[in-house]
Amino acid sequence: GLELEMRAERASGISARASYALAHTTNDLANAPLNNSPTNQAKLNATLPIMDRGFGGVELIYQSAMEDYRGTRVPAFLLTNATLSSKPMWGGWEFSVSCYNLLDRRWFSPMGPNDPEARIQQDGRGYRFKLSYRLSEIGKRSGE
Repeated sequence: GLELEMRAERASGISARASYALAHTTNDLANAPLNNSPTNQAKLNATLPIMDRGFGGVELIYQSAMEDYRGTRVPAFLLTNATLSSKPMWGGWEFSVSCYNLLDRRWFSPMGPNDPEARIQQDGRGYRFKLSYRLSEIGKRSGE
């Protein structure tokens, strides 16, 4: 196998990260490719500041086709995720909203030998809302 990762950050707050993994896995006993193991996986992330209040980010995830234990082909997929997040405000509060599988792509995951289906469709578009409070902001304000 081979894994590569590259990261770049600018003083302006713009950042990007790309990673790639190549894996050739085999079952030595059967002298055959290993099931449920993609040959190629890649990720691309980019983040940019939105004024002085927060950040916006996008992530692309690619996984090549696989075969399940029955020899059924599980197709490749490319997913897009996006996130908007605030910097700490109002004494330590932070907010973020994310959309996973932004383009609502159909994608599948291989199943194991005890499951009746060879592959199962995964979730479509999904959302996450997050509100958090950082206690460390309290100490900064009071001078501790």
